[in-house]
Amino acid sequence: MAKNKNNLTIQQQNFVDKFLETNNASEAYRFAYKCKNSSVDTVKVNASNLLKNTNIALTIEKEQKKKIRFRFK
Repeated sequence: MAKNKNNLTIQQQNFVDKFLETNNASEAYRFAYKCKNSSVDTVKVNASNLLKNTNIALTIEKEQKKKIRFRFK
C-alpha cells in the first residue's frame, strides 16, 4: 500500500484532512473509509483507534501547529 511523506495511506491522509476540517473523528472516518452502512459503535471505535495511531496523531499535531502559526503571522 502506497504511503505519503507523513507515512500515511491515502485513506489515513483523507481521515486526517477531514478531521482537521471538522474536528470530528467519526465524520472523518466515515468520509475516508466510505462506510455509510457501518454501525455508530464501529465507526466510533475505528475512528478512536486511528487517532491513537502515532503517524496520524503526529500529522494532526503538526498541521494544527501550522494552522496556529499561520493565524498569528
